[in-house]
This record gives sequence, C-alpha cells and structure tokens, in this order.
Amino acid sequence: MPVLAVCVASVALIGSGCAALTVERPKPVTVPEIVELSKAGVPAADIIAKMSAAGTVYRLSASQLSNLARDGVAGEVIDYMQETYIGAVRLEAVAEERRHWIMWHGHWNRVPGDAWTPWGRPSHHRKE
Repeated sequence: MPVLAVCVASVALIGSGCAALTVERPKPVTVPEIVELSKAGVPAADIIAKMSAAGTVYRLSASQLSNLARDGVAGEVIDYMQETYIGAVRLEAVAEERRHWIMWHGHWNRVPGDAWTPWGRPSHHRKE
C-alpha cells in the first residue's frame, strides 16, 4: 500500500510540474490595435513593449507603413515594426546557411553543392 501511495504522489507532483512549465504567450498585437493605441495617446515605448512581448513580426509594404504614419502611429513604432521583419529575414538566412554545414570529425565543415557527404553523394546528384 505505501508503494502505491508513493506512486500516486509522484504522478501528481510530476503532473503539476508540467502544468507549471507551460507559458501562455501573449496574443499578437494587430495593426488596427496599434493604430487604436496610438490614437488613444498610448506612448510609443508602451506600444513597442507590448509588441515585443508578443513577438509579433510585421511584414508591411511601404504604402502600409506610410498609412500608419498618416494614421498617427509614432515613427519609433513604425521603425520597430519594420525591424521585426528585417530581424526575421536575417534569422531565416542564418538558418538556411546552417543547413549547408555538417559536423565531420569534430569540426564544422561547409558542404559544397557537388561534394560528397558522410552519407553519400547529395540527392540532387544521384542518378535514378
């Protein structure tokens, strides 16, 4: 009986620990919300903090950015919105570059497009 009690207590502890590890991410801050906050007089730093906490990336055209300025959104907020997209593009470029590297004998090596890899010739060179 004591073994059963210990097992039940362990499962309850583990289950409660897992629930505590889940973090609810803030909802994305939409462009209309940003315009509303700006019109309501919320400081640019507060709007940027809210967008940053949500981790939202804004992919906007030049005309959309211009419309935001026309609608009263502060320049700092517009700059931040543009920087989120530039940062996301940079991260994607880094991820793409990393796809071309392999660990070989304890060292990172760049794999040329036509090179042999430890797993054989790249698939685009295989003859079917």
